[in-house]
Amino acid sequence: MRMSWAPIRLLPLIVLALCPVTTTGTAARAATTYGCTCDVSQGFHHSSGGTATVGYLISATIAGRTLAADISVSDPRSGATTSVVGVISSDAWQGGVSDPITMTAYISTANRQRLAALTQSDLYNATVLFNFANDVWDPNRRTYYDSFAPASPPLRAQLTTNAGGNPTFALASTPGPVESPQNYAMSMTVVPPPGSGGAQQQIRVASSSTTADVRVWGTQTAP
Repeated sequence: MRMSWAPIRLLPLIVLALCPVTTTGTAARAATTYGCTCDVSQGFHHSSGGTATVGYLISATIAGRTLAADISVSDPRSGATTSVVGVISSDAWQGGVSDPITMTAYISTANRQRLAALTQSDLYNATVLFNFANDVWDPNRRTYYDSFAPASPPLRAQLTTNAGGNPTFALASTPGPVESPQNYAMSMTVVPPPGSGGAQQQIRVASSSTTADVRVWGTQTAP
């Protein structure tokens, strides 16, 4: 892990991601999905010697609300205690410069309270700044590596909308699967900001601790 609307409910997400990457489609046009399905329990309480895939929302500012890094976790690489905004259960990106990133992460009660009012607000084109990392075990090198993470965090983004025209942002009204600390699921789908806010950003993707690539997310606008 690299450090540098209506009732509140969790909208269902269909996540196609497998770690570290999956390739689907015909030979003529294959589609690669980056991202992970993560072990939430191990994310909160990573055991020494564990090899489960874990993911962390390291920082996040959503529609001007900056979330606190108030969840203490064990860095899977060093074992040192560090603080994050949330523990990721899943994220996915199809690899295109304009393709959305979907994410579900479990956040603290205090951060849920900071975001609760947003579910009653107009979140159309709301800005998002966030940093995250998926930590995957490399059995050959016997070490963790970042399989999916911003190359130069934070990523600049905005909430997208679903088929009904509503922003794809949701908070769960019931606690998540880990009893302590109490946590709630937050889901969002974001795209690169268009127009004057558009810029080429880079995302690091890797299939092992020794094989990595950098992909562009967002388009560069003319000065």
